[in-house]
Amino acid sequence: IRYEWYALQRFANSFYHFFDMEKIVWGLISGIWGFAHDTKSNFVTSASYFLISEKIPIKFLLALFNSRLFQFYFDKTGEYTAGGAYVLKKKNIEKFIVPTKEMDYKPYIQFVDKIISAKEQKQDTSDFEKELNKMVYNLYDITETEQQEIETILIKRKIK
Repeated sequence: IRYEWYALQRFANSFYHFFDMEKIVWGLISGIWGFAHDTKSNFVTSASYFLISEKIPIKFLLALFNSRLFQFYFDKTGEYTAGGAYVLKKKNIEKFIVPTKEMDYKPYIQFVDKIISAKEQKQDTSDFEKELNKMVYNLYDITETEQQEIETILIKRKIK
C-alpha cells in the first residue's frame, strides 16, 4: 500500500481531513499561556495538539482556554517542566470543565473576533482580554472577591 505525503503515518490517513477544519492549536511545552485559533488548515508538529468541535463553537472554547480562570485552574492541577514551563498534555487539557448547558455563545465569539482582529493589526488587546476574562468568571459564577484572589495568586506566581 502506498500512502500519500499527507497521510503522515499510516494511522493518520483516517484523520488528516481534520486539519482542514477550524481548530485550536497549542504546543506540548510552552513558556506562555496561549492557545491559538487556526482557520488556515495548518498541520501541527508531533509536539503539538489541536482540538476541533462540532458541538461547541471553537471560538467560545478559545475564550475559555485562554482565560485567566482556566490558567488558574491549570496552575492548581497541571504539570510544569523543571524550568517552570507549562506541560500542556492532552490529559491535562481534558480536565478543563466546559459548560455543556444551552447558552448564547455569541458575546464570547464577538470578543474573540475583536481580539483576533486587533492582534492581526498589532494593536493592544489587554482591555478586550480583561473584559472577556470577566465574562468567563461570570459564566462560572466566580464572585468579585474570588476573581481578585485568583488574579493576586497569578500575579504572585508571576503568571502573565
